[in-house]
Amino acid sequence: MKKSITFLALTASLAGISFFGWGCSKQPTVQTQQPLVQQQVAATSTPSTATSTDEVVPVKPQPLAYLLMTKDAKITVTRGIEQMQGVPNMELYYADQLQVVSGEARLLYPDAGMSVLEQGTQVALGPNGEPKEGGVGIKILLKAGKIWTRLERLLGPDEALSVDASNVVATVRGTGFGVQYVGKEVDVTVADHQVEVMTQATLNTGKVATESVLLAAGSGLRLDPTTIDKMTDMKALMLKNIRSLSATERKQPGYIFGINKIDPIELKRPDNPFVWSVPVAWDENLNTGLSPEQMKRWLGSIMWMQEKQPELLQAEQLYMASSSTIIKFQPPLRSINLLEVTPTTTPRVKGPSA
Repeated sequence: MKKSITFLALTASLAGISFFGWGCSKQPTVQTQQPLVQQQVAATSTPSTATSTDEVVPVKPQPLAYLLMTKDAKITVTRGIEQMQGVPNMELYYADQLQVVSGEARLLYPDAGMSVLEQGTQVALGPNGEPKEGGVGIKILLKAGKIWTRLERLLGPDEALSVDASNVVATVRGTGFGVQYVGKEVDVTVADHQVEVMTQATLNTGKVATESVLLAAGSGLRLDPTTIDKMTDMKALMLKNIRSLSATERKQPGYIFGINKIDPIELKRPDNPFVWSVPVAWDENLNTGLSPEQMKRWLGSIMWMQEKQPELLQAEQLYMASSSTIIKFQPPLRSINLLEVTPTTTPRVKGPSA
């Protein structure tokens, strides 16, 4: 079946279904967003790099992550113009947005690691790299709050994980690190291994080797995003602002999460993931760095979910109605025993690797 991207982009705006809940206290609620929310997400815009003659092939989407949560958590998940209360083990895709209203949310990257989103955190998810099936390839746009990530293995050359906060980008291959907003400033903190920090402009121009800095374990870097466009030597500013973490910072639950190994059992892919029947959305703001082939692939995912929507809705309803579904909630970070903290290495400050 041949469809143009232009036609698909127009029809994608019709995607989205509201469905019934899931018991009493565990019942996810679904509601159509108001126009204000719709304006915040460009759910159905045609990619500028595509032409009307490009053909899109329906393809089953690969989850960017799976949603885990604490028992008291309330997570709002937005997809296009649809919204629902988060469900444990939920598959998360391109352009999904999460808001942690209460408790904590976790993004699981099976067999690789996870990220912890504290209360008040808002993120949008996008693809990153060219991972094979089961690999890690995610770009997290941090809009508010704080996120900590720990990876238990080095990512392959085709895999990528980065956190972007107001065009300050932290990218890693295997590490424990946090990114948060402190007032209007962006703060990157490293608990284990290294994090490469750069601006989005540096990433776009491909000058990573000369204009990025490496933060080592025990280091932090705080930047005011409003100064980025005014600086002619951003690397010099970043090097100047690198600091050694204080004893207080090293005692924070997120930092402790970042330096302690995650039990491999906790990193297993969910046996019975929840698939929301609402098709994958489209967000032009998440397309920075994507190749035309990657964009076509995600447009194909929209098409696949539209075509499979009756089946997906039926499976969704069975999942909700099943009394045998076992939900495992995550322990909150605040329960971490501070006596289990392991020492980290002495901070090292240096520029990009050769």
